[in-house]
Amino acid sequence: MSKTMNNPNKVKAKLIVEVEGEFYDDESSEETLRYCVEQDLEDAGLNVIDVSVMKWGVIDGKIYGVF
Repeated sequence: MSKTMNNPNKVKAKLIVEVEGEFYDDESSEETLRYCVEQDLEDAGLNVIDVSVMKWGVIDGKIYGVF
């Protein structure tokens, strides 16, 4: 086998993601949005170390966030 197959390269990256969502309860918060984004990334098969919210807000009943 080649050396790269025995010792894979590891990659660590930071992503900046902008999201929009709708919540139908009064629990819309930074923590709710952070949790939902983290779960979606993990469901997509990513190994999530940390999700940090840079800014968020509610406009016309929709929650917006930049992570």
